[in-house]
Amino acid sequence: MADSQDLGWLVDEDWGDESGPSAEEVYQALRRSIARSRGFGLKFVQCTPSAGAALRERLQQDFDGKKVVQTLELKQPEPKLFDVIAAKIEEEGTPDVLCVEGLEYSFVDDIKPGDGGGEGDYYNPGTTPRILAHLNQNREKFRDSFPFNSIFFLPKFAQKYFIRRASDFVDWGSGVFELLTDQDTIAQEAQQAWLAGDFDKYVAMEPGERREQRIELQTLIEESEDSDARSKLLLELGNLLAADSNWEGVIASYDQALEIKPDYHQAWSNRGIALGNLGRVEEAIASCDQALEIKPDGPNGWYNKACCYGLQGDADLAIQNLRRAIELSPEECREMAKTDTDFDPIRNDPRFQALLNPGKS
Repeated sequence: MADSQDLGWLVDEDWGDESGPSAEEVYQALRRSIARSRGFGLKFVQCTPSAGAALRERLQQDFDGKKVVQTLELKQPEPKLFDVIAAKIEEEGTPDVLCVEGLEYSFVDDIKPGDGGGEGDYYNPGTTPRILAHLNQNREKFRDSFPFNSIFFLPKFAQKYFIRRASDFVDWGSGVFELLTDQDTIAQEAQQAWLAGDFDKYVAMEPGERREQRIELQTLIEESEDSDARSKLLLELGNLLAADSNWEGVIASYDQALEIKPDYHQAWSNRGIALGNLGRVEEAIASCDQALEIKPDGPNGWYNKACCYGLQGDADLAIQNLRRAIELSPEECREMAKTDTDFDPIRNDPRFQALLNPGKS
């Protein structure tokens, strides 16, 4: 079996340019590869979801009347892809080319935040997602049952993970194509995604919507070469994961942001919240202290530190830190503290009640 790490941009193509091929060169290489293929074949195209949709539409136009091109668009996890493809063939007939979009929905929840393109272990090596185990175990069945080209369109973070964890399935001399994305476009989309982020909005989303948003953020993180944009997006990814109470993933995301930007006080403060939710209160307090060392007038650091002491039942220190937070942001901190369960152990303390209701005796 070939080492999956040896797969390049494209099998049997020599670009002669270290900067990589243009989008048009990639498309033409993909088109040529499909045109000369007969029978079963696998191809993997690394691209953003929008670029993948455009490529697929162009393939359909170019091969119109020459090859039957079908699209399988996945919008939710599909742990048994063979059955899904078989059902599609039974309904629509056997194609010459099947474009598969959205496979990343089936394993994105197993991936920890990426490191922006490095070779680090950003997934859980102790488990294999059901979809990837399914593909690895059924590669001969795919080969014998599907005598056509299957093209998987995957964002960068997903393709890296897929090739590493489904190497048995990939290993057929598969064609691997990389469609480079313009960095100006990535920067613009990253800024829009970061500005649009809102925790309450994430909480209100359906699980499928949060999964889709996570794919968008992971794609931007992996594609972006701008360290400031990546750190902001990693913070946003952590906030999104917090809406699912995925605290280990939250901490991993904030830690990645802090590797890029060690003085990111928001990441330190939010990290304290996540650690507190895991019961690692002392670590949470230390994280909040880091945030306050960087930004001593930041109310979130004081408030989150107060929550940590509240969880411990330390009324003196909880009230001391909450008082400072309220001094910096009276209305917001008072409203949060009224319903924050972290303060339940000290809620009946008269000093706590006085902080929340200063006008009452």
